[in-house]
Amino acid sequence: MTFKAVIFDLDGTLVNTLSDIAYAVNRTRLYYSLKEKTEEEIKVMIGNGARVLIKRAFSEENVTEDFIDEALAVYKNILDNNLTVRTKVYSGICETLKKLKDENVKIAILSNKDNSHVKGIVKELFPPVFDAVWGYSPTYPHKPDPASLHAIIKELGLSLNEVLYVGDMSVDVVTARNAGLTSVGVLWGYGGEEAFSENKPDFLIQTPEELLNII
Repeated sequence: MTFKAVIFDLDGTLVNTLSDIAYAVNRTRLYYSLKEKTEEEIKVMIGNGARVLIKRAFSEENVTEDFIDEALAVYKNILDNNLTVRTKVYSGICETLKKLKDENVKIAILSNKDNSHVKGIVKELFPPVFDAVWGYSPTYPHKPDPASLHAIIKELGLSLNEVLYVGDMSVDVVTARNAGLTSVGVLWGYGGEEAFSENKPDFLIQTPEELLNII
């Protein structure tokens, strides 16, 4: 099968953002005089958007939805100024993206991270190689709802069977499945192989270069 486009998740798939996310979460907790959490604790909270992340980060506290709204605003403000301080592109990603472009394969990003943060990271860390870059906005629900994935595929002018969706979490596999796409799970991200124990992707790869064999 020949695919004409690859749509990537961002956090844990293209870039390791864990340290910047953990910094912003912990600065938010310190703002409320709460003890910091480890990166390992925060890593398992990532993947379903900023609001869910903050809910999980304060799950042991007896907090209200109004408190989550306030804490979320604090978190976003901190992350605004720490998007790429510690964030790194995973090894082999840029080379793989270039090879995909050389083969005239369209490449895009669809993330549950807030749209402004996604675009900020891409602008800072990548050359202008992406055909579309989408983060979360209120227009569409978060993944695993397939609406945003269908919309980006329509923007690319392609059919479902022409597109791969690549991510490091179970939510990415479920999103692809809900959208009717072929899924690729990556083992270098936040979840590792355990992330796919319940929801198996169509392909599982250990390095970015292996994606080229699937295409």
